[in-house]
Amino acid sequence: MATIIIHRKKAFAYLNRNFMIYLDGEKVAAIANGESQTLITPPGPHQIRVKLDWFSSPVYKVFTIKDHVHVFNIDQSKTSLRLLGMEIILALHFILLLFYDFNKLIIFMFPFLMVELYFLTFGRNKYFKLKKIEGKLDTNEAQFYEK
Repeated sequence: MATIIIHRKKAFAYLNRNFMIYLDGEKVAAIANGESQTLITPPGPHQIRVKLDWFSSPVYKVFTIKDHVHVFNIDQSKTSLRLLGMEIILALHFILLLFYDFNKLIIFMFPFLMVELYFLTFGRNKYFKLKKIEGKLDTNEAQFYEK
């Protein structure tokens, strides 16, 4: 049997939420913040996806080989940065509004809101990324990706 290990780094975004791991279209595990999941699969081609409610990662194709380990990281760093940028601008807006009667800073929220609107609609399947952190492609795997 082949092994797929998926890591989720600790992050503030979605701190108390579990991401669902799908293997070949079926939910096989849930992964909490800062944890790892190990999936035992038969050798051959597989598709992995991570989901959280409406949002998901693109489907990642992997060709597993007997007694071989594939390691992946769930990348949600851009999600945290987007949320942090919106929070900082919103906090500055209210501070300046409170002390200086300056209410024009809310205009700078527009780009962040447009990016979030994109991820709520068209980009919902690109919200997270699965990154392979282990080794080079072997010949069987390279042929699988060319198809």
